[in-house]
Amino acid sequence: SNGLAERFVQSLKKALRKGKSTENLDETLHKFLLTYRNTPHATTKEAPANLMFGRRLRSRLDILKPMIEGRVGHNQFMQCYQRSSTPRSIMVGDAVMVRNYRGQPRW
Repeated sequence: SNGLAERFVQSLKKALRKGKSTENLDETLHKFLLTYRNTPHATTKEAPANLMFGRRLRSRLDILKPMIEGRVGHNQFMQCYQRSSTPRSIMVGDAVMVRNYRGQPRW
């Protein structure tokens, strides 16, 4: 007998039993298949969708992930920027150095 197929049928039956009573059968089946196809298998260490399509299928969590990564990246950038920047206290009349971009002497 085919143990892999039997295990799949067992997982499918378990998911259908756990499905919410308010959901229809199609919705429960779609959720199960998306989860099953995105879950890496123990033998191949790869998800079936990854093997078949060469990429991971998008789920609701994947839609949220870029937002979180972008926010975290921006916060990290601001922390580094604020750590290295110091507030300047220049008053009117203070002597300052200005760089000359036109002529030979730099300062």
